Amino acid sequence: MLGSPSGITAKYWLDHQQAVDGGIGWGFDGDGVTLIADYLWHDFSAFKFQESSNLGGGQLPLYLGVGPRIQTGGRDNFGIRGVIGTSYLFPHNPFEIFAEIAPVLVLVQDVEGDLDGDVGFRYYFP
Repeated sequence: MLGSPSGITAKYWLDHQQAVDGGIGWGFDGDGVTLIADYLWHDFSAFKFQESSNLGGGQLPLYLGVGPRIQTGGRDNFGIRGVIGTSYLFPHNPFEIFAEIAPVLVLVQDVEGDLDGDVGFRYYFP
């Protein structure tokens, strides 16, 4: 994933609409390591998406989620993320490309707002 944080991410599907994801990365501001985990709900009917032979019949859900964010380094803190994103799920392959934004309510050290945002390529465990 590239953005804030930039690093690696994985996803595990619980059923057809629910999944958990996690990531470990770092920010461009040198704040150390960031750990994220989200519980996600997918809406496969949110976008009118026609299967195309050029795209191979994949799916394009909108997803919403919530989860913790922990940052270590110069600004040790803990926060709660609210996630909204979309992804393209490739058919017959455990891969997706995604874009998401995540407002964060930081709760430790100072109570403040923050914003995460990423685009990336994710492997999920079938």
